[in-house]
Amino acid sequence: MHKDQSLKIIRLAAENIKKLRAVQITPEGHIVQISGPNAAGKTSVLDSIWYALGGGQALPEEPIRKGAAKAEIRLDLGEMLVTRTFTHKGSYLKVMNKEGLEWKSPQKVLDQLLGKLSFDPLAFARLDEGKQRELLLSLVTIPLSYEHLQRLSGIPAQENGDPIGAMNAVYKTVYEQRADHHRNAKRLEAVVAAVEIPPGMETVQPVSATQLLSERKRLEEENGRNDGMRRELLGFERSHEALKERRDELEQKKQDLLRQLQETEDLISGTESLLESSQEEVLRAVSAVRDLVDHDLSEIDARITQADELNRIAADMARRRELKDELELELKGASECTAKLDAIARYKTELMERTDFPVAGLDFRNGKVVYNGVPVSQASTAEKLRVGMAIAMALNPRLRIIRIEDGSLLDRESWRGIEEMARQGDYQVWIETVADEPGQGIYIYDGQVVSDNGNQEAQQPAVTCPSESFSVFDSPSDSMLM
Repeated sequence: MHKDQSLKIIRLAAENIKKLRAVQITPEGHIVQISGPNAAGKTSVLDSIWYALGGGQALPEEPIRKGAAKAEIRLDLGEMLVTRTFTHKGSYLKVMNKEGLEWKSPQKVLDQLLGKLSFDPLAFARLDEGKQRELLLSLVTIPLSYEHLQRLSGIPAQENGDPIGAMNAVYKTVYEQRADHHRNAKRLEAVVAAVEIPPGMETVQPVSATQLLSERKRLEEENGRNDGMRRELLGFERSHEALKERRDELEQKKQDLLRQLQETEDLISGTESLLESSQEEVLRAVSAVRDLVDHDLSEIDARITQADELNRIAADMARRRELKDELELELKGASECTAKLDAIARYKTELMERTDFPVAGLDFRNGKVVYNGVPVSQASTAEKLRVGMAIAMALNPRLRIIRIEDGSLLDRESWRGIEEMARQGDYQVWIETVADEPGQGIYIYDGQVVSDNGNQEAQQPAVTCPSESFSVFDSPSDSMLM
């Protein structure tokens, strides 16, 4: 059989499998409806397909109908015939091609053929979001370039075989970086707003209190020198007045002391000389004092008093400028992160457009599988069914068999949708429905086919699995023990 050959069930025969007595089904069309009341054997029909092909974990502990010694399932797939026989010692598998040649490793052949035969399209929507994502990722190839993703984001992307997980991890990292920038920007905005600058003081510059004190000291020293010159003038004036008084006394004595006139004249002459010198000094001092200007210390004292406040305001202005610079950096960082996130999102959209999904409209978003932008778990029943059918078909590209257990829950539109997709994809859908009376599909009652598509006459299924056929499998040397 060619490895790409697609297969469907041409004929199913099962005897003594679970609730079945003996059934023979030759399906027609793309929809195979198995109907009947509860506990009549409908599920056993669908299970027998899986038991025949699955092996291993697919086999139940007690596949043989209660009271029977052996059970057998025979599937005609056109290109191969699969026969699995059960005894109380175990199960035996035989796989032959259409020419009658038997494979030596039958289960290996089937394992290569199988996708997930038991997959129920309606079950996909019931899976948790993580399982949906995992299952869909196993079906599609996302052409992610880790290097391109790293160039877009600036974040090293780990090649772990999960492209969506890698993109989500990178996106989350950049998202958290942007959040950090926004938090820092918000904090800095609050700090900037808290720095209050009095109106009209926006351009104030810091001043040096030390220089102001030095200038005050210099001015104070000049005032001290001025006071010294004033005191010197006062001394000159007082000395001058004393000399005048002395002269007057001597003039008086002149009248009284004629005898001492010569001596007194000499004293007067000397005193006159001193008086002239004193007069010159007084005039010079008067001229110097007249030009003196005292400094008003109130202005410098006010500036000194204001220096601390001015310096505080200037420091606040400098701090505010620094904070604004930091704020601009944070806002720039946040903007760059936003650009990276947008680039990653565009790249993800591009990758999704290049990904060959089982059905158009599927996508991965926030760790979920979405259909037309809505999580599959929130989609309508028709949408869930369409997605599930597409995925089921993708899971079984070679053995084109799908089973639906809860067919009774499907409305008319859902049936039409399933039939249309099965026909377009050339798949065979086995659907189990509950019915109290024959009339639709293959009707199972008490483990047997009693009506096929409305035919009320009971079938004679025993001829499909004659008892002598069991002897073929009695010898383990003729088949593989599973």
